[in-house]
Amino acid sequence: MKKKGIALVTTIMILLLMTALATGMMFTIKNETAISVYQASTVKVIAVAEAALDEVKHRMNLEPTDSLFIGDTGVPLTTTWKTFIQFGSGLPDDDSTNHIYYRNSLQNYTEGFSSDNPELDYTTEDFDSNLTLAVHHKLSSDGTQIYFFDSKTQKQFLGPPTLVTEYPPVEIVEITARSGKAVKKIMAEISKQEVNIKVQSALSSATIVWQMTGNTDIYVCGHNHLMSTPYNVCPFDPTSAPPHVPGSAAAAVSCWEVNAGSGSFQTGMPSFHVQVPFDSDSHPGYNHYFYDYIHNTWNINRIEYDQFCTRAGCLAGIATTSTSVGNYGAAKSHIFGNPDIIIRYDVVIPELFEVLGFSSEDEMENSIDWENSLVSDETTVRYFKLGSGPLSTVAIPTANDTRTMGIIWIDGNLRLNAGARNFQHKGLVYVSGDLLETSTPGGNYDIWILGAMMVKGDIDDIHTSGNKRMFFMYSKESLSQTVESDLRFFKLLGWKEIL
Repeated sequence: MKKKGIALVTTIMILLLMTALATGMMFTIKNETAISVYQASTVKVIAVAEAALDEVKHRMNLEPTDSLFIGDTGVPLTTTWKTFIQFGSGLPDDDSTNHIYYRNSLQNYTEGFSSDNPELDYTTEDFDSNLTLAVHHKLSSDGTQIYFFDSKTQKQFLGPPTLVTEYPPVEIVEITARSGKAVKKIMAEISKQEVNIKVQSALSSATIVWQMTGNTDIYVCGHNHLMSTPYNVCPFDPTSAPPHVPGSAAAAVSCWEVNAGSGSFQTGMPSFHVQVPFDSDSHPGYNHYFYDYIHNTWNINRIEYDQFCTRAGCLAGIATTSTSVGNYGAAKSHIFGNPDIIIRYDVVIPELFEVLGFSSEDEMENSIDWENSLVSDETTVRYFKLGSGPLSTVAIPTANDTRTMGIIWIDGNLRLNAGARNFQHKGLVYVSGDLLETSTPGGNYDIWILGAMMVKGDIDDIHTSGNKRMFFMYSKESLSQTVESDLRFFKLLGWKEIL
């Protein structure tokens, strides 16, 4: 009997232990599942917060006339300005006296949206000052001054609200993002980034090895040209015979052409070069080509760097690590600049996103509406991304008389097409790979660029037959008006989690 009693007690104890172990395992599994779900929700909630920030940045970068725009357009700015972004249509009334406004989220305009179950839960349907997505100026502790952002120094500083005419303000975005049981309260700082294209010459490449044969002519001018420079103006030496107008048999006009008089009474500075204001010896002045009206001839007296050129914003004609210009047959090259050519081992061609001032290629891709096929349009600023990576090769021009403005990004190698084609562009041409010789030896082409061209790889062996001419003229005004003015974007300066 005693043995049977002991066996029964032992069996019960084992069953209890197994039950406890099973219960513990179930609790552990349930707890780990809950933790996994929460961790997944925590990861997702960051994406929800980023979506809220993207909506604010997008809407603040719209034109003020756009119905979806949000922002303070006053001059001076209003320190009490604040905008709340909500789900649903029942918004509170704006308080224009205190500059407090209410706007629908962009999610409201998506098909099938429900404010009870939003896909991205970063604001509220009913107004809640602690939870509703909000944006306002970053202020001093006493609320009288506003923080501004200097794109050149990448620094914030305090100033009066009137300073908005010179610098963009720093905006605070208050986000309460939710996903499942995960909640994060985030304070983000954003400001409009002014794009300043970073180029060092009219034409730059890692290496440039010209092997020019036939009638391959290269004309490069790093002097700062006006945006209004006509398409038929080229940087040739005024003491030599001019080339033809791109795409025409007519003689081209030199960018050194002076602006007044004729013959022995010809006076003034080149018509298409930027002048230094309020200066008697304006750019390009004594140290560059000028017309000697006494001897009725063009003269030259040049130094490596010209103070007038520097003040006028001129750059080098060519910047590279090495160069070998070989003139064969009827080929010729004319290179002007401040100085003509920079040859240094430490010349670096940055990535395009760095040239434009973005922090990453993803940020650049998301901020620019790229087109993937080249369209002739000389009146509209457009952004073209051609090619599919390092191994791809793009051939341009694809048609005769192609004119474009803005950015042409060759994501790969560029091959120049021949066959009686001509191509003119105002703005920036950027080649991620190499500039290759044409695949069609015969025929003619003209490449004319006012702004800058950058080749991250090499320019090598442009040595084909036929009449092939390339014209590169630097123009800060062309870059600023066709690229920089359209590419201002709101940049994330930083954020912190407060919940």
